[in-house]
Amino acid sequence: MKLFTTHPKKSFLCVLIISCVLAYLTQPLFHGNTSALNTIVTIISILSGFSLVIISQLGDISLLPKGSTIVTKKTRNLLRKKFNGQKYLYALYVASLFFAILTTLTVGATGLLLKVHIGLEYLFIVFSSFCLITSFTLPSIIEEINEFKYEVSIEAGKLEVQEKANEIRESEVQNTKGSKAGN
Repeated sequence: MKLFTTHPKKSFLCVLIISCVLAYLTQPLFHGNTSALNTIVTIISILSGFSLVIISQLGDISLLPKGSTIVTKKTRNLLRKKFNGQKYLYALYVASLFFAILTTLTVGATGLLLKVHIGLEYLFIVFSSFCLITSFTLPSIIEEINEFKYEVSIEAGKLEVQEKANEIRESEVQNTKGSKAGN
């Protein structure tokens, strides 16, 4: 899933094209099939919950390391990029559910409203397939967050060790100065 992080614009375009093709191919199967609609809505709802968990983990202030402000700014920028990506994915989940509601409200329509209903089905399939495809990145994002937490705790430990070493050196220098002054 490195494609999503190394080439986000190309990835977005590829997933969008795949989603549109899937919508074109599956809409006739989807039309009038409320069971398929309910299944996809359930899956999208569950995935949006996972996305909220990731968003809350990314918003955890304890991820910001103590110590250097340069490290903190870099960390904050990295977390902000991840947070924004998850925020947009969550917005797509909500949009998918919105189109599901509109599709459900227009079931059994005739005439012009039937064309609107079919258009809503296409939109729902495009959005939901886009969400489902991009959701394959969720486990790797959780893994990155956990790895990042470990790195932050290791860095914090290194800073503590350095601070204690500096304190010991300072006390040794003070002791040396004190013993020289006593002689």
